[in-house]
Amino acid sequence: SLSHRDLPKFQLASSVVRPFPNQEVYESAEHFLSRFENVIVGSVYREVEHVWKQFLPLCLPYSDNAWVETELKLCSGWKEARAAFKTHFGSKQATSHFTHMVFTMTMSTKETLSDYSKKYLKAVYDAGLPKDDPRIADRFLSSLTPPIQTLIRISVARTGESREADWTVEYLAKVGRDVL
Repeated sequence: SLSHRDLPKFQLASSVVRPFPNQEVYESAEHFLSRFENVIVGSVYREVEHVWKQFLPLCLPYSDNAWVETELKLCSGWKEARAAFKTHFGSKQATSHFTHMVFTMTMSTKETLSDYSKKYLKAVYDAGLPKDDPRIADRFLSSLTPPIQTLIRISVARTGESREADWTVEYLAKVGRDVL
């Protein structure tokens, strides 16, 4: 069976107040919902559709009870409840946090270009920003360590490729990996 302790507790990493100390934190509402689904599917219940109304409220702090009663429990199925959850918890705060990360993060000298580019693209995705935007690629390039920036800039200049041709984070990371 599934007990209250087995359920993930909803709290975002970007939140200042964490209602469940010493419990896992989630990067986004989507991250939490995926974990919730995995716990249910891995239990004796196996189907989220049949038990979400019973178990999802147990994952939330008391401060969300009014929202649970007036909106969440009125959803007709898991798909609708999932969308309502993401709308209520996922939009503004998490998006703002990840957008801030995209425009302020920098590569440390201990990170590999591959690891950093994956971390950067995840923040871009979580922020809901277009990964193929040349301005995002510009920001990525300027966030790299100076030696890697220089190598990529020289390599791109040598190939003579137009900046507009394929100026994405993935392209710049590939050029960097090829050079390094």
